[in-house]
Amino acid sequence: MYKFAFILTFALLASCGKPLNVKQIPKNLMSKKVYVVLDYVEYRDDIGKLLNYDQHTNSKRLKSLQTQIENLLIEKGITNYQFIFFSSGIDFNPEANFQLVSNNEELDTLINPPFIFSTVFNNEALNKQFIDGFKIAQEAASFKKYKNVFDIKNFPVISNHKFDNSPKAEEFETNSIILYSRVMSPELSFGKKFITASVTGALTLAATGGSSMLITTPYGLAYSNMVLINNENGELLWRGRVGVNITHLNKKKLFQLFDAFPSNL
Repeated sequence: MYKFAFILTFALLASCGKPLNVKQIPKNLMSKKVYVVLDYVEYRDDIGKLLNYDQHTNSKRLKSLQTQIENLLIEKGITNYQFIFFSSGIDFNPEANFQLVSNNEELDTLINPPFIFSTVFNNEALNKQFIDGFKIAQEAASFKKYKNVFDIKNFPVISNHKFDNSPKAEEFETNSIILYSRVMSPELSFGKKFITASVTGALTLAATGGSSMLITTPYGLAYSNMVLINNENGELLWRGRVGVNITHLNKKKLFQLFDAFPSNL
C-alpha cells in the first residue's frame, strides 16, 4: 500500500510539472560512508577581454564550502564522511586564460583551469573517475535538461582498481555514497552591465572531455548545486540546486534550502 502511494505521489507531481529531485531511499542507505567532491569558482566578468580570477578568495571560499557541507551532513545525522576532492574549475577548458587578481588588483599573470586541485588519493586513474563523475553531476543538476530524476541514467561506478601501473590508492570503499557539490559565483561588473543591458554572462567553456559546457550567469547570478550518488550501482539518489552562493548563508538558511537532503536520523 505504501509503495503504491509513493508511486502515485510521484505520478501526480510529474503530471503537475513539478521537478522530481529525490528517489525513495532505503532507511539505512545514508549510514554508508559518504565521499565529498567540491568545486568552487568565483570570477569577475569585467570590461576587459579576460575574466578575472582571485586565487586567494577562491581558496578561502572553498574552505567555507567545506564547512557548509559539513554542517549540512551533521544536521542530517551523517557522521561517516570524508572530503576527498577540492577543486576550482575542474571541468573548465584548461586552455582558457584568466587574469590573475590579488587584493583587487590585476597582475601581469595569466592562470588556467583548474585553478585549484587537491585530492587525498594518489592515484591518477581513480581521480579521473571522480572528475568524470563530477562532469556528469553538473548535467544531472540541470532542472532544465532533466526535469525528472528517473530520466537520468546511472553514473559509472567508481572503483579502486589499479590501472596503468598507477600508485595504489588509499583504501576506497566502492559500496559508498558520493556527494558532488559546486558553487559558481560570477560577478558582472557595473560597466559591463551598463554596456550590454542583457544576459551577457553566458559563457561557453569547453569541458576537458571535449564537450561544451554552457554557464549561464545573467547579471552575475550565483548558483549552488549538490548531487548524491549511490556508488554501489551508480544510481542518482537526490539533487538540489539553489540560485545563491551557499558559502554566504547562515546555518538556518542553509538547512531550510536543503531540507530535502536525505537524512540518516
